[in-house]
Amino acid sequence: MTDPAKLLAAAHHVLLHNWPSTDVPHTLARAGFAVTVFGGPAPDDVSVTELVDGEIVDRRTGVRPESADVLYVYPWPGFELERDLPDVARTARELGAGTLWFQSALAADGSQDDHGTWVPEDEAARIDEIAGAEGLSVVRDAYIADVARGLGADRG
Repeated sequence: MTDPAKLLAAAHHVLLHNWPSTDVPHTLARAGFAVTVFGGPAPDDVSVTELVDGEIVDRRTGVRPESADVLYVYPWPGFELERDLPDVARTARELGAGTLWFQSALAADGSQDDHGTWVPEDEAARIDEIAGAEGLSVVRDAYIADVARGLGADRG
């Protein structure tokens, strides 16, 4: 797997396909990333999160971005790996993203954890396979907001 910090440091635009809390888009925006959010089931449920005059602003655009460097996916209610991840990976490739950042929302004991990144071995292999079929590298072992905070001064 790719080093999450190096990968994120090289990125400019992060597209979020769901997220556990505003910690993710807000932290990324504060760290200097362009952040687009796919926020709902409709194709036009698209917004951007920006840092404007020191304040976080969420602005609905209704328009899919033309490109992204990283596509972050957090399982939404009803998410099914085999049904949903291939479409997400295809979207990442279509937007020119080189990386699929998958956050499982699971702790090592299998319990729900919004910051959790544990993935059962069989699912990890399948995530890698689905992303690889689209030519994407994979990060699935790091909480993206923590990595962005760690970059902090390096990006600002």
